[in-house]
Amino acid sequence: MKHCSHCPSILAAGAYFCSQCGFISSNGVQKNLLECENHSDQIAIAVCIVCGKPVCGDCAIAKDKKFFCDSGEHINIDGEYVVIYSCESEFEADMIRQNLHQAGIRSLSFSFHNHVGTYWNQDRALVQLRVSQSQAHQATDILRNLGLLNNIDESHLNN
Repeated sequence: MKHCSHCPSILAAGAYFCSQCGFISSNGVQKNLLECENHSDQIAIAVCIVCGKPVCGDCAIAKDKKFFCDSGEHINIDGEYVVIYSCESEFEADMIRQNLHQAGIRSLSFSFHNHVGTYWNQDRALVQLRVSQSQAHQATDILRNLGLLNNIDESHLNN
């Protein structure tokens, strides 16, 4: 079991960045291979926890011990929306989004696969669905009824 060196989270097996804060593990093999998406001559120190964009120290925006890219809206998304579901494919995420939409729940989908550097991560559940905090319980119930209990992120239910 490997702990993140930036926050108290436990890293998933084979992961080289923390899914909770975005920090790239200092002893990860890929650290030297992952470049900032904005500055190819700079090594990334983190990935945006919303979209997965690799960022260097100049580009990274840190807030509440979490890292974000230069898209200012991602800080707001993280504050207003919670990760409700994680999976490997955009197709699966889209199917879940459609089910949530039919129930009147707006969801946002972000794929870390859109960024070449993060695609190397061995934690393949890199497509995240987010819903507003106010609809998280309802969305969790829908996913549970669909039999998707294994991929439901229930950490938001304690808040």
